[in-house]
Amino acid sequence: MGLLRGFIGLTAPPACFACGGQSYQPLCESCLLMLEELAEPLCPVCGHPTVEAVDCCSVCRRARPAFDSARALGAYEFPLRETIIGMKRRDGRCLAGQVAPLIAAALPQVFENTDLITFVPMAPGPENTRGHNQAQLLALAISSVTGVRAAGTLRLTRYTKDQGQLKPADRPANVAAAFAPRNRSRRLAELIADRRLVLIDDVLTTGATASACAATLKKAGAAGVDVVTLARAVHTQRPS
Repeated sequence: MGLLRGFIGLTAPPACFACGGQSYQPLCESCLLMLEELAEPLCPVCGHPTVEAVDCCSVCRRARPAFDSARALGAYEFPLRETIIGMKRRDGRCLAGQVAPLIAAALPQVFENTDLITFVPMAPGPENTRGHNQAQLLALAISSVTGVRAAGTLRLTRYTKDQGQLKPADRPANVAAAFAPRNRSRRLAELIADRRLVLIDDVLTTGATASACAATLKKAGAAGVDVVTLARAVHTQRPS
């Protein structure tokens, strides 16, 4: 039975990470065609769709995040939701290389004005279990496409709960003071000081994690921090 399964694995095409259909690419052509980019109007700060053009949405007016702007390729729904889930699998490393050109093409103005691409770090335990940090893979793949240098600049200083398991109101406290510069070397200071950074993560929900990371980077001397994610959660009640 083991030999039969191995033979089937060698002869059958691999499956699309999103729909499960046969595909020689991580995402099949059908799923790529279903991918819709987030369209204006968007909040200039958090990147959430708004009813009309605004200087800042109601959510950001109540609690301004530490980052300067956040943009995502599309909404956290099929097929990007399944893509992000797939990226967390050990065999999902290949997805970063396929979606990075899509992100770079959709958000050229962000990468034209940045000095360094960095990423949200993971705790060593979960990263070792998974075998990779999907945000780091995305950052490196985007760097390869755009030509902008990528480097790790942050580390976790303490245990944090999975943000996805918490209520939105509890997420800021969960990640407050949870990040620090990766080290205090002169080289790191030169990478960050007076530089404009793009912070990469897979998905933006409330923005609490991205804001905590941006606050740390700005405290370390960054001139500005823009957040770029593969997807972002879009609420039914759109802020205005």
